[in-house]
Amino acid sequence: MTAFAHTLLENRSILKIGGPEKRDFLQGLITNDVEQISPERAIYAALLTPQGKILADFFLAEHNEDFVLDCDAAMAANLLKRLTMYKLRAQVTIEPLPNWKVAVLFGDGAENAGSLAGEAGQTVSSDGGLVFIDPRYAALGVRLMGVDPLSLVPDKGKEATADDYLAHRLDLGVAEGPQELGTEQMFALEANLAELNGVDFKKGCYVGQELTARMKHKTTLRKRIVPLVADKAVPAAPAPIVAGDREIGTVCAASADKALGLLRLDRLEESQSAGLPVQVGDARVTPQNPPWLDIV
Repeated sequence: MTAFAHTLLENRSILKIGGPEKRDFLQGLITNDVEQISPERAIYAALLTPQGKILADFFLAEHNEDFVLDCDAAMAANLLKRLTMYKLRAQVTIEPLPNWKVAVLFGDGAENAGSLAGEAGQTVSSDGGLVFIDPRYAALGVRLMGVDPLSLVPDKGKEATADDYLAHRLDLGVAEGPQELGTEQMFALEANLAELNGVDFKKGCYVGQELTARMKHKTTLRKRIVPLVADKAVPAAPAPIVAGDREIGTVCAASADKALGLLRLDRLEESQSAGLPVQVGDARVTPQNPPWLDIV
């Protein structure tokens, strides 16, 4: 019996990037290695400011020799504008795909749906669109992109809501989009992009690369997004996270008793050493290690 579920993600938009120079164009801009993209492989990446802060995070896959980019709808227009600004005379085309939609399969067994084999980033392409396992972490599920994305797989599982998927994503400790990561507010490594397969440290230069590499090799992160579990519903972002009378972070996203918080790790460690409870409003929260990283 199928244990996974499906839902449309109305908060996503698709851009199409084509032209003979599209690969070289993106390679000099984004955090991940564009050479990894193929009809069988999708990637997760971000566009940063020159100071290394996140402008937008997104997925990139290949379809009929073009790249398709799945991003948060609130950032789509700005991302299109920014990419067009960088294009200059490159032989690249960038345009929206307004008829394409994004859906997701998530829950037990989703990453093995259809002809997929559970490997993060694995992609199956057809005339109707794309099906790929989330390249950040396979347990997040399978993303479907196309005019009728749910028609791309024979077994869709039970029907769910976008809020159900949000709770699933928060349970796995993964933040995304401008509502959770901010715009030009958070460094890529604070958002765990490296651990979520969104940064390639061997690919060479891209916008914001110098500071990102320096943070990786020469500093200890002061802040990081950490999953939180509470004893009651967590107030919505950007509620302050406190220990005693000291603020130690900010809620990035919340769904019932699950949340993500951008925490000052030194202050969290001090509060734990002192035995101080961590709270958001009147909800007591416990920082958790996501399954893909040991943070706290």
